[in-house]
Amino acid sequence: MVTKLGYNTSIFEGARALIESHHVGVDLIMCILGRRISDGNFRAVYEHALDPTKVIKIEYGFSRKDTHDCIMQNSFCNIQEFLLWREIEGLTGKLKWVKNWFAPIEWISPSGHIMCMEKTEQLPDRKRPGKIPEFLWDVKQENFGWIGDKFVCHDYAHVSALITYEKKFQKVKDYWN
Repeated sequence: MVTKLGYNTSIFEGARALIESHHVGVDLIMCILGRRISDGNFRAVYEHALDPTKVIKIEYGFSRKDTHDCIMQNSFCNIQEFLLWREIEGLTGKLKWVKNWFAPIEWISPSGHIMCMEKTEQLPDRKRPGKIPEFLWDVKQENFGWIGDKFVCHDYAHVSALITYEKKFQKVKDYWN
């Protein structure tokens, strides 16, 4: 079941084959993953092989050493981003402006390990804004990009969970250089 902006698709009859067959699962992943764009602490970002306007974020978590075993732990970055986007996309009225600062999310897998997001472009020649909203506190240059004429955050898994969406802006020091 894939969650697409709040609508659940029903599980199709071939799902058992995907779960039980390593080869089918690998084929499916290889069909949607394009070139690897970036790699972070908890996720890798790939071009969407079927839609060049989207990216696929794969959350592989992190390894923790317990006695002699390495255990994969979910960092929940994709889930945090998705839940925040669900909140943001519904903002209206005086808060509608907040949406313009975030790259939209198309869908997320049930476990949260795979997520599809609108692709941003790095345009170094384009002038970035001198101020950004205070709720965007992780202001590394690589967390932002352009969708058309909009400068947006595409890595907002670590945005404060208690956002007040005030029109308070912070001056961006040397982060953009």
